[in-house]
Amino acid sequence: FWSTAVTQDGSPRELIEGTRITLRFRNGNLSASAGCNFIGGPFELDGDTLVAAELGMTEIGCNPDLHAQDDLLAALLTDAPTVALDGNRLTLITTDLYIEFLDRRVANPDRTLIGTQWAVTGFLDGETASAFAIDKAGWFRFNGASTIVGHDGCAPFTVNVEVSEGEVGGPIEGDAELQFGPVIDGLDPTCDVNADYAEAFRALFDTGAAVVDIEGDRLTILNSDGRGVTARAVE
Repeated sequence: FWSTAVTQDGSPRELIEGTRITLRFRNGNLSASAGCNFIGGPFELDGDTLVAAELGMTEIGCNPDLHAQDDLLAALLTDAPTVALDGNRLTLITTDLYIEFLDRRVANPDRTLIGTQWAVTGFLDGETASAFAIDKAGWFRFNGASTIVGHDGCAPFTVNVEVSEGEVGGPIEGDAELQFGPVIDGLDPTCDVNADYAEAFRALFDTGAAVVDIEGDRLTILNSDGRGVTARAVE
């Protein structure tokens, strides 16, 4: 669920620009974020009351305003809020907070893999995530289920790919499985422009198999070596 409105002490409270409160409930656990740290742990429903007394929080350093939003969310979730679900809309209510949410799949529908242009936002290597500051981010697009084209930060490329859609196993729960074929064009290992960026991008194609996960306008591709990319749909 994504927050759509926050009311505190009877007055609207504006969240920091570019942030929202998110909630996810799965298998007896909830996870939540207000733009900085992640909050999570077990929960129960006692009638229409959310009981989540044993929540933990990551310790990412953010600016004071973001930490204040973290504290607001943590206080809401641990204060036994009243929960109301009406179709795609969820509300959490305490004595001083009233937060409205909308199902994320309605607020931000999953984009289609094929035909969408994806702008790279970062790279994955096992447990490590990284990003590089370059003038123009790399991108890629699946042209049908047999070819992926893009720019690796150094030069254009074209790679054969086989896309199998549907829930599959792999390094992450996936929405599609990929089998990369031969490089048709590009991915020149001698490129000296944005070399580290291009190398991280090309590592995606080092193994034949990879899995795709799409959530809204965000995409992750992870190959069988744990190397991958994160990207956002270009609207």
